[in-house]
Amino acid sequence: MTVQAMLAVLLSPSKLRYDAGRSLTKTKKIKAVLTGGLSIFLACLLFVGVQVFAVFWSSHKMVYASEQSFVYTAPAKMEPITTSIEVPQSAVDNVQIQSVVHAWAKKYQQKASVTILDTASGETLATYQSDKQYTTASIYKLYVAYVASQDIDSGLHDGNQLFLDTYSRFDCITRMIQFSDSPCAERMMNEMGKPYLQTKLNVLGLGGTSMARLTTTTDDAALITKKVSNGEGLSADSAARLQEAMNNQQYRTGLPAGFKNMQVGNKVGFYETGYHDTANVIPKSGHTFTVTVFTENMSSRNIAELAKLLQPIFEKS
Repeated sequence: MTVQAMLAVLLSPSKLRYDAGRSLTKTKKIKAVLTGGLSIFLACLLFVGVQVFAVFWSSHKMVYASEQSFVYTAPAKMEPITTSIEVPQSAVDNVQIQSVVHAWAKKYQQKASVTILDTASGETLATYQSDKQYTTASIYKLYVAYVASQDIDSGLHDGNQLFLDTYSRFDCITRMIQFSDSPCAERMMNEMGKPYLQTKLNVLGLGGTSMARLTTTTDDAALITKKVSNGEGLSADSAARLQEAMNNQQYRTGLPAGFKNMQVGNKVGFYETGYHDTANVIPKSGHTFTVTVFTENMSSRNIAELAKLLQPIFEKS
């Protein structure tokens, strides 16, 4: 077949119609595919847009609500706020007291022990070798007098009962403090028995004291002295009796001699190589201190010296 013949066949009307129909069908399919794809794309875009808007709106509401929670609405009327703080009229200089005690003890080559308390609160203001054991000397009489007073308060004994010679129990309690009367103290201690007395002292917190060996510490002597001053564990009458006996105690060359123009109620104990003194000291301010000093190879003058050093500090309280 010649080229011309072939062209004639290809260009015949039937052939042209067939090719045109097939081309149209193909175009429709393409158009349908494109239309469907575009619809799906637009649907997805719309869905995503709705979701983004929903999240944005929800977040906006949460932020707004959060901001609203921090909005402060002032009350119609603000009442003034007042705070009551108790400020003491005077403060005790613990550091200065401790410094004075240490300097004094060092001067005497550490042959002493000291305990100083705020009598009202029981706060320890200064100590030096305060748990060191010493022979009690007559300090034990303060312990006996305190426990004997408790026994009378509890009804175990009658204070007016004749006890030794012409002295009643009340008389002996006063005499063993005011005059350091040994017969009264020894008889009363023997009547109690040292085990009983030790048990009572342990209950009172005097763990550094041994009545069997007659040894004690400044911590224990200060504690019982404070109790007497405060009337702790005693009836009003018993407390007043012991306080008066200490205020009128006859040996006054130690702490009372150093604390001038102050009320000092004390009890001493001395022996061949030592001098002890425990006292409640009240300056004009009324702030009571408990001062207890035990010594070895020292005298009451050395104790009075410490009191003189402490006096200016106590006066400022």
